[in-house]
Parts: sequence; C-alpha cells; structure tokens
Amino acid sequence: MRGEAQSGLGFVSGHAAVAAALVTVATPFLTRPARIVAWIVVGVVALARVFVGAHLPWDVVGGVFLGWGVGSGVNLIVAAASRRRDGQDALTVTE
Repeated sequence: MRGEAQSGLGFVSGHAAVAAALVTVATPFLTRPARIVAWIVVGVVALARVFVGAHLPWDVVGGVFLGWGVGSGVNLIVAAASRRRDGQDALTVTE
C-alpha cells in the first residue's frame, strides 16, 4: 500500500455507515430496481474499504448496521411527524 499507515480507531466504518444511512432514508422514495442498485452500491463501498485495507470486515459490518439503524430512525421520525400533521396518531396502523 502507498501512503501512511492508518491510525486511530477502525470500528465502525464511517463510509459504510453513511452509505447505508443514505440508502435507508431514500428507500421509501425509490423503485424496487433502484433499491437493489442502491444496496449493491452500499456493498461495494463496504467491500472497497476492506479491499484498500482501511477497515477490517467487522468494521464495515458494524458501519452498515449503524447506518441502517440511524436511517431507520430518521424514517420513523419523519413518518411520525408527517402523520401528526395530517391529524392521525403516529402509532395508529391504518389499512
């Protein structure tokens, strides 16, 4: 590898976390084929971080799960806020 050795903490991969969070937040607005492509891009980002030696495999797995969790939380908060504006209870399930 070229350049200086990486220093600092490796767990979790910030690149993988951000990619997963962005895709998770965007998922409700994407078509099924676009979702598949977006998650493939997340996988490529995660694999690239391991390939270049910046992270270990568990670092990127943790990053993807962290990003997925944060993105899911954002989707939950936004959905709850939009339901409250419409006059519906945020926890009510409608059919």
